[in-house]
Amino acid sequence: MILLVDDNHLISEWINDVITSMGFDLMLAEGGAEAIDIVRSHPRCRLVFMDLNLPGGMTGIKAAAEIRKLPPPAGTVPIIGITGAQTYEDGDLRAAARFVVELQKPFLPRDIEALIQQYARSVER
Repeated sequence: MILLVDDNHLISEWINDVITSMGFDLMLAEGGAEAIDIVRSHPRCRLVFMDLNLPGGMTGIKAAAEIRKLPPPAGTVPIIGITGAQTYEDGDLRAAARFVVELQKPFLPRDIEALIQQYARSVER
């Protein structure tokens, strides 16, 4: 199962279409706290796409750093940061988030497909 965390419904729908067309199960979360709960309670979660700029006081960077504090396998799930910004000031927190890669918007379906192939080999379809 792959988790997508994004508050933008258009982007979520588009990424959802790409991932499900590849045959993967996908769960959606709109905020950081919800994402942490899903990763904690779903051991089948094998990959997370996380928007870095989430509303509600918990950015994607903070949520990813909190996920890293969870015991394995939840705390070791690969997290791909999705961002439209060029820079963030959360240097220490960003290091704690340990994103495997940051995907810069705009991106193409083939970018998502390549990242899934690289980081989600064990994801169930």
